[in-house]
Amino acid sequence: MTLLPPDPNAVQRQRRRLEGRGEVPWLMQALSARMAERLPLIKLEARSIVLWHSRVGGGSEAVRARYPEAQLVWVEEGAAALAARQQVARPWWQPWRTVNDCVCEPSELKAGLSDMVWANLGVLGVNDPQAVFARWSYALAPQGYVLFSSLGPDSFLELRSLYAAHGWGAATPAWMDLHDLGDALLQAGFADPVMDQERLTLTWGCAEDLWRDLQALGGNVAPDRFVGCRTPGWRARWLAAAESHLRGPDGRLRLTLEFVCGHAIRAEPRSTGESTVPLSDLQAQLRRRRAPY
Repeated sequence: MTLLPPDPNAVQRQRRRLEGRGEVPWLMQALSARMAERLPLIKLEARSIVLWHSRVGGGSEAVRARYPEAQLVWVEEGAAALAARQQVARPWWQPWRTVNDCVCEPSELKAGLSDMVWANLGVLGVNDPQAVFARWSYALAPQGYVLFSSLGPDSFLELRSLYAAHGWGAATPAWMDLHDLGDALLQAGFADPVMDQERLTLTWGCAEDLWRDLQALGGNVAPDRFVGCRTPGWRARWLAAAESHLRGPDGRLRLTLEFVCGHAIRAEPRSTGESTVPLSDLQAQLRRRRAPY
């Protein structure tokens, strides 16, 4: 079965659902912790850090622990931006508290003022990652650093097989390969991109637990998913099929997750080869050439 890129409208609805819950979903928590394991390896002492959609993506606590003196720039959209402003505001009953954090929409990012971008699952569900990378590049100072993650194309492959076997539509969209993400980083003005992937196996004791955890991720964003209302009868069939199809040798239900993590440096601006020369200098050069020997 050929997978299609994510449905942009479904991605927006999913994000609004997750933002409305006011907590980082379980999967984002787990993967942001995994991404944070790379923070001690970064030698850059960042003073200003962009947190890209971290109210859903998570990881702000780990970034704050690694860079306690840095200003955190929360980049959110719509209602999430308002909630983030309330989160970083200084309470009136703590006037001594110093708050350097700020909140802005993606279009409000200032050019070249940040030293690092943190974006757990920052391009998940994005059909044009190069445009997102270009915005990060715009926000970073030269030699600034980006650390981001996504899901690879092999994520939830067992669930895709289950849906295909029962004719239930697509279970997931096509997620971008790490090589394509690396190419998009280069096109967006980054240098020395390093991409790595890790295959994880998630397990559950019963199908009910798996159902609840999948629901907590905000919904299916595949464009060719089943778009009608599912019935209680279908839910019962889903639970039974998951019990028989996803049960591993250890007796637990299993799903594969391909965790893709990337980092790169904002390249120095390239020289255009152009130079500015005063007209008087050119005239002087011309007179010297015309002068007799």
